[in-house]
Amino acid sequence: MKIADGEGTSRPPTLTPEIQEMIRKMAQNEALVEQMLLKQQTFEEQLQQEQARSQKLQQELLQRLTPVPEDPEDDLPYPIYGEEEEDEDEEEQKS
Repeated sequence: MKIADGEGTSRPPTLTPEIQEMIRKMAQNEALVEQMLLKQQTFEEQLQQEQARSQKLQQELLQRLTPVPEDPEDDLPYPIYGEEEEDEDEEEQKS
């Protein structure tokens, strides 16, 4: 049995430059993923705060708005310009 690259000894195996580069990139990617997760968590917290603030403002606005009582005269048609004058003229001529 032949011992190759430190296998079976207390010596660590020898890593090729390609494998060392791959390990370095994996470590960088892991750090980037952790940063992104922290940013995502921050954004989610900010979104929840904004949604709560928006909901609170909507409730305050609804409480401030008072309903306008209905006016029965709103259902009546608007007078047409000149109709009242004609009625007054007819009454004067009858007298």
